[in-house]
Amino acid sequence: MNRQYAIPCPCGWTTVHPEPKGPCANCKGDVKMSMAENEDSLLEELYAGMAKKMSIQQSQQPFNMVEPPKIDHAEAILTDSQKEQINKRNLRDVVCTDPKLGRKFDSDKLDYSLLPFDAIEEVIKVLMFGAKKYAPNNWKFVDDYERRYTNAAFRHLVAYKQGEIDDQETGISHLAHAVCCLLFLISKDGDAHGDN
Repeated sequence: MNRQYAIPCPCGWTTVHPEPKGPCANCKGDVKMSMAENEDSLLEELYAGMAKKMSIQQSQQPFNMVEPPKIDHAEAILTDSQKEQINKRNLRDVVCTDPKLGRKFDSDKLDYSLLPFDAIEEVIKVLMFGAKKYAPNNWKFVDDYERRYTNAAFRHLVAYKQGEIDDQETGISHLAHAVCCLLFLISKDGDAHGDN
């Protein structure tokens, strides 16, 4: 069995080394290492040392010292039945019958699950093509953006209406290109009106 040695370096680094002394892997300083049979026993050694140190510290406390109980504020407001439901081993299997548990007030927040992500992926492909051809977010700096992106959106819609499904240059749907143009207009319009 190959012996391994553990480094207790003052820099705080611990490493495993085949020799009983050598350079620290972190600071390169010379240190002596304590012996361990392998990495598993090294961890056991470290944990045992920590446990021993903790028990020594606890035994040095005055006999009459009593630590006040810690109160978890969330736990203090729960009923016993709520605590019982929370303490079950596998929370996925808990059938919650208490209306106070499992609530989240997000009904007025944006619901991204409504997005058709397959279509959004096509739009992202157009954005990536534009970022590669020009620069990322180049559209933010285009002069006369309203006229130019409105015209671009119409060109893509007309091409689609005339039977050309994909843009000849990119091979991506004309509709995805039109959506990009409209997204640019929405974003720039929000900027112009100070919307978030």
